[in-house]
Amino acid sequence: MSDNRYYINCRSLRSPIPRQDDSVERDKTRSVIRAPLVSTDPTTAISIESKLRSGKLRSAGAHATVSSGNHRNHLLAWHLHGRRANQVGAKHASWGTTTTRKEEKEYMHTRIATQAWKPGLLFISLALIGASCDGTYQADTDQNGAAESSALALTAGTTTAYEAEALARTASSVGSKVTADTAASGGKYVEFNGTAATGAWIEFTLPNLAAGAYDLKFLYKSNTNRGIVQVTVDGVNQGATCNEYATTAALQVACSLGSKTLSAGNHQIRFTVTGKATSSAGYQMVVDQISLTAKASDRPCDIYAAANTPCAAAYSMVRGLSTKYTGPLYQVRSGSSSTNMGTGGTTKDIGMTPDGYADTTTQDSFCVGTVCTVSKLYDQSGNGNDLQRGTAGPAGNGSRSGFNDYESSATKLSVTAGGHKVYALYTNQYEGYRTPVGIVGKGLPIGNKDQGVYELADGTHFGTACCWDFGVVSPDPNKYVTMNTIFFGTGYWGTGAGSGPWFMGDFEGGVWSGGSGASNVNNPSNPSMKVPFALGILHTPVGKYALRMANVQSASDLTTAYDGAIPSGKTWGNAGGIALGIASDNSNNSFGTFYEGAITNGSPSNATDLLIMKNIQAVGYTK
Repeated sequence: MSDNRYYINCRSLRSPIPRQDDSVERDKTRSVIRAPLVSTDPTTAISIESKLRSGKLRSAGAHATVSSGNHRNHLLAWHLHGRRANQVGAKHASWGTTTTRKEEKEYMHTRIATQAWKPGLLFISLALIGASCDGTYQADTDQNGAAESSALALTAGTTTAYEAEALARTASSVGSKVTADTAASGGKYVEFNGTAATGAWIEFTLPNLAAGAYDLKFLYKSNTNRGIVQVTVDGVNQGATCNEYATTAALQVACSLGSKTLSAGNHQIRFTVTGKATSSAGYQMVVDQISLTAKASDRPCDIYAAANTPCAAAYSMVRGLSTKYTGPLYQVRSGSSSTNMGTGGTTKDIGMTPDGYADTTTQDSFCVGTVCTVSKLYDQSGNGNDLQRGTAGPAGNGSRSGFNDYESSATKLSVTAGGHKVYALYTNQYEGYRTPVGIVGKGLPIGNKDQGVYELADGTHFGTACCWDFGVVSPDPNKYVTMNTIFFGTGYWGTGAGSGPWFMGDFEGGVWSGGSGASNVNNPSNPSMKVPFALGILHTPVGKYALRMANVQSASDLTTAYDGAIPSGKTWGNAGGIALGIASDNSNNSFGTFYEGAITNGSPSNATDLLIMKNIQAVGYTK
C-alpha cells in the first residue's frame, strides 16, 4: 500500500498558534504546522495549504500529535480524524527524542493510512479549515534536507515555495554548496563552491508539481562579485536574465521569471551564469528560494487569444470561457411559460462561482415553484454580442419560422461540470437565440475573412429538420447571405458515416458534410456523433473550410472529416449576426442541447483545436 500522506503547511504566522489541549505543542522558532490528510483511496487524498486556527481546527474534529526528535525543525504533525462504522477518532502518536524520520513514516502508514476513512467526512473537514489558508506551501523535507515528493492540488493564487538548500541538485564542475546566513530565507542558500566562470550552472529538481500554469520567481543574495543569471526550465529559457550584482550585499532579492505551463511531475530548473556586469568582481551566483504561484487555469478564449485568433463571441450556461470575463453567464425569467417569446415575468442574471462555474444555487432559489426560461445568453468575449430569443423570419420555412421564437427552459437538463451541478441550454423545436435584428456584432470578422466556430453539444438530443446551427448569419432574418455556421443533427442534405447525428456546415442553400460540390452527398469520413458530449469545430478560412469533431469523453485528438475548398460559387459572407439553435432565416424546426461554444476572429490551427478539446476534457462533463 502506498503512503497517501498530504500535508497542510503554514509557517511564519504573524500571531502565535494557540494551544489546542495539553497534548499539543508547537515549534516556537518557525511556527510551522504540518497536517497529513490521509485516505486509503488516493482519489480522496487532497493537498491544501491552511493556517490552522484553534476554532477551525477543533470544529473540524481534528487531533494533534507531536512529531519531534530528529525531524528537522520539530514540525508538528496534525491529522484529521475520519469516522468508521464502528470507530470515531484517531490515534495519538507519542514520539521520543530519538524518533527517526523513517519511524514517523512507518507510523503514519500503519496507524493512519490503513484506516477506512470516509471521503465525505474528509471533505467536510477540509471545507471547515480551508478558509484559514494563507496560500503558501512549504515543501516537506527529510532529515537530510532533501525535498519529499508530495502532489499538490493546483489552486489559483497558491504559492509553492522551495528552499534551494532542500532541493535535490546537481552542478557544473565548479560544484555547489550550502551557506548559512540568518537573513536568508530558511536560514541558508546555495552558491557555487569555488571560483566560477561564464557557463557555470546549478540545477535543481522541483518535485511532483501539479499540472498547470505558474508564475515563477527566485530569491538570491546580491553582492559585488555576482554574475548575470539565465534560468531554464526543462532546458528552455525562462524569463529574462537576472543580474545579481549590487554595490552592497542584500538578502532575499527577488527575480521574476514570468509564466510557465507545466505538466504533472518533476521538473528541472537550471541557473546558469552567462556573464557579469563590468563592475562585478566575479561570476558567483546565489539561489536562496524558488517559488511557483499557480495561475487561474486557461479557458477556451484565453487559448484562442494566445493563438492570435481571439473570441469574437462566446457563450455557455455551464462555465466561464475566459479568465478575463467576470460578468453573468446568462439570464433567467421566472413566471414564464413554454411558449414565452421574451416578455413578462421577472428576470435575474446568473453569475459564476469563484472557480468559474454557473451559480445554479442562486438560479434554483429564484426558480423554485415557477417556470423559468432562458431570457439571455451573455457574450463572454467582452464584445457585448448577447443573444436573446430569435426574431421572426420569412414564413414558409416551417410552421413557425414567421414568428418570434420561444425561450428555452432554464431547468430542463442539469449535468455535472467541474464538480458543480450546472444547467445546459436544452432547446426544443421553435426555440432559438440570436443577436438583435439589424445589429452587426462587435469584434466579428466581417466580409470574406477567416473565422472559426466551436461548440459542445449533446449528441443524444438532436433533430432531423432545419436547422440547429451556431455561428455567423445575417443580422436580418429576412435577408439571405452566405452563412458561416456549424450544423448538428440529421436531415435531407449531406450525410456522414452511420446514422448520425453529424457536425456539418450550413452555408445557406445546403448543409455540407464535406466536399466542394453539391451538399446532398455522403462523406464517410464524417463520423456519427451520437455521444453525450460531442465537440464540433468549423474552420472557414478564405476559400476553404474544415470540419473537425471529437467525443470528448474518449478522444485523444479530433477527427478531420473534411479540409478543403469552399463549395463552388460561394464566398464567405460574415455578415455580423449570430444565431444559436436556428438558421439565418429563423428556420426553427430542429432542436438540440448546447453546453458551450465560441466564434473566433481568425481560423484556428488544428493544434489550437486540440488545446480546446483538452480544456473541455479537464472540466469533466458528466450526466
